[in-house]
Amino acid sequence: MSPDRVPALRDLERLARDVLDHADCALQYLAFAVVAVSNAFWRPRFASIPFHRRLLLLPHCMRNSALCRGEYDGGRFDCAGCDSCDLNPLIVEARQLGYHVLTAEGAPPLLAVLRSGTCDAALGVACLDSLEHTFRHVSATGIPALAIPLLFDGCVNTQAEADVIRDLLTLTGSRRAAPLPNFLPLWRAVDGLFREPAFSKLLADSGAGADPAASDPTEKLAIEWLRESGKRIRPFMTLGAYAALRSTGGPKGSASPSPYADAMFGTAVQRFAVAMEALHKASLAHDDIADNDAFRYGRPTLHREFDIPTALNAGDHLIGMGYRLVLSARAEVGPETANTFLTHLAETHQALCRGQGQELGLTGPDAPPPRPLDILTVYARKTAAAFAVSLEAGAAASGFGDVYYSLFRRFARALGVAYQIQNDLDDWRDSRHNKRVAGQDALRQCPTILRAFAVEQAGVEREAEILDGLGADNCLSAVDRLRAFYRDSGAFARAESLQAKLTMQAAELAGQVSHPRLRSFLEFLVELLFPGSPAD
Repeated sequence: MSPDRVPALRDLERLARDVLDHADCALQYLAFAVVAVSNAFWRPRFASIPFHRRLLLLPHCMRNSALCRGEYDGGRFDCAGCDSCDLNPLIVEARQLGYHVLTAEGAPPLLAVLRSGTCDAALGVACLDSLEHTFRHVSATGIPALAIPLLFDGCVNTQAEADVIRDLLTLTGSRRAAPLPNFLPLWRAVDGLFREPAFSKLLADSGAGADPAASDPTEKLAIEWLRESGKRIRPFMTLGAYAALRSTGGPKGSASPSPYADAMFGTAVQRFAVAMEALHKASLAHDDIADNDAFRYGRPTLHREFDIPTALNAGDHLIGMGYRLVLSARAEVGPETANTFLTHLAETHQALCRGQGQELGLTGPDAPPPRPLDILTVYARKTAAAFAVSLEAGAAASGFGDVYYSLFRRFARALGVAYQIQNDLDDWRDSRHNKRVAGQDALRQCPTILRAFAVEQAGVEREAEILDGLGADNCLSAVDRLRAFYRDSGAFARAESLQAKLTMQAAELAGQVSHPRLRSFLEFLVELLFPGSPAD
């Protein structure tokens, strides 16, 4: 394992197996050993970061549920300081040292803090499952991150070794380690596009929107929805592709040891990046109506908070805003480049609508049973196409668009379809952060790859038997039976296998890129979306 790069999961697992073998311990402790090996790698770098630039992440499940007087606010837990559990003493001690403290669940709030630029290291306490999903994303950014597993799972009244937490809280080092190549500056640049006053100025200068404080109700709602944080993967792709191609002056340049730390983003690529997010947020507003989803970003969806006509109108406004942003950059990128990219963008928009139409035709009890090929086509037309055009946007702004369009489409097809399959699998995991309830897509008979695999193997009649006579009182029972149906038919296993195959394909395509920094960025995208993937 090289000390000069972020360790891959497989490297951590290999070393962890060696540790267990040397200590004559069973493989059931592999997850704990992986955490220990990872901590050993990051410990000196974490120790070199000043206290006031560190973040402590605590799980709210450590609270005493019977005595706790704390409250939840937007997915975060606000400790009342009642000292009924270990949370308040740890929070007080960390803040006295100068730490930023966050009591929340999952990767999104943690990454939001790290991306804000206020912290350069993280110490997290969580169950092994949460550490697996959360801290892989954190370490992939190159941020020094130490993890402490809870003593037991269960999500209620959990405990951690407070003395171990305190030892790591006060950890210091005399020598500041050289930073590893990382993409955190790029994330922070993306988030900066949506912060004031830069955001309003960008919209006003492009003619895409006025000052939000002075805009009409439709524009105010559209802008508010656009600024909802989310993952912002698409503008990240745009800025990343641009920076990779511009950083060395062309496709045959050499890589820098500190990617994106000194990247400069011109007006054109900023407008392209915000345009990608505007078009994405428009599609989400419309998709939520079609799927009758209740929550998005931990808040009611637009059509639930307002009404369907208002949500449709806000989405349509964002579509116009996206195209206006792209058009406003034509003087900087040149009319030919702008026209070529607009053609690709319009084709992508039409493909998304065709994919959505195909999905609607496969939705509901009266629709024909979905075939796996039908579902994969929908995913390619929607998610994969959006990923491709986001990368193309960065390439177009860099001046090297035509060179990489074909590559981006092949890479994004594998990455985007794998990403959507992961979303299908995630639908079976409850998420308090996003107010998601497991199994809802299956209950609504949405056309997912899991459903296609299940009915192909076991027949749509078996699914109908499970859903027959479904009422509000037996919803949970139906979810359990559908879960068993998907499991017994092999749908979960087939989906996981297909996702792994597509992820490997995306990693291989990234590894074949001759441009060193672009190759590094595409490999990072694979690792970002699928922590522990085969990308180096």
